[in-house]
Amino acid sequence: MLPIVDSLGTGLQIVRSDINGNLTRVESKFNSDKVSFAHLLDIPRAEKGAGTAMDTSSTTNALMWLTRAHVFIIALLKILSEVRWPSIIKPITSTKLPRLSSSYSCR
Repeated sequence: MLPIVDSLGTGLQIVRSDINGNLTRVESKFNSDKVSFAHLLDIPRAEKGAGTAMDTSSTTNALMWLTRAHVFIIALLKILSEVRWPSIIKPITSTKLPRLSSSYSCR
């Protein structure tokens, strides 16, 4: 996701920073116990069991924001490629968007 945000220029650096922070939080949680968190879904399950899933600093919260950022970037690129700047956005979307959007559908 970060290479796509980088392709869009400096205007989305705040978004990039937020995404990177959330990725770092997820990676740190995984590295804290690779056996217990062998699958990504194990993290929110553990935090739910501990009663910390709804905390603003939880990894579950980071995963939620990563999902939202993912969907936002896909929708933004689709709109820009179809309406605003097709000649600029098409090269980005033709190479990077199919991999990014394969897990999500934009409505």
